[in-house]
Amino acid sequence: MRSHVTQHTVPGYVVCNEEENILTWERFLHPQISFGVPMERMLGSEEPSDMVNRLLKLYKNEKYVLFVEQFGSREPKFLVAFKESATSISVLRSLWQAHWLQENLQNQDDVFSWLEASILALEHGFTDFLEQMERAGWDQNQIILKVPKEPVLVSEYLNEDV
Repeated sequence: MRSHVTQHTVPGYVVCNEEENILTWERFLHPQISFGVPMERMLGSEEPSDMVNRLLKLYKNEKYVLFVEQFGSREPKFLVAFKESATSISVLRSLWQAHWLQENLQNQDDVFSWLEASILALEHGFTDFLEQMERAGWDQNQIILKVPKEPVLVSEYLNEDV
């Protein structure tokens, strides 16, 4: 993931296995990402309805919502909530986006414009990432990234106009 975001290349699985500690991946993951986070944790002190509407609109084409818990002077921590229809590819997309955000840190107060830029990068870069994975010998059908069962964003709330 990091290699594709920073150098636009995907190493083969042998090189990747040598570099990555897959047994403890979430605990020592860099950037820091928490999966299966409830929306309440993402909201913090913001006005809930406004932030929820902005996040749902921003992520309307994704099967997850990613937000930043720490932003500014500290290293950001990314929070991911999954929608009911999320798959292993959804988890992979959220990882790609978090890596892009980590590599493209911005010193601005508007986290939403930073997230918007990352979604545009995801839309343009993720397909290339998957193609390079295939050329490097990765079998996409063998990628198993479990989607946390709870909490999940229920589709009846996501279909409302925002």
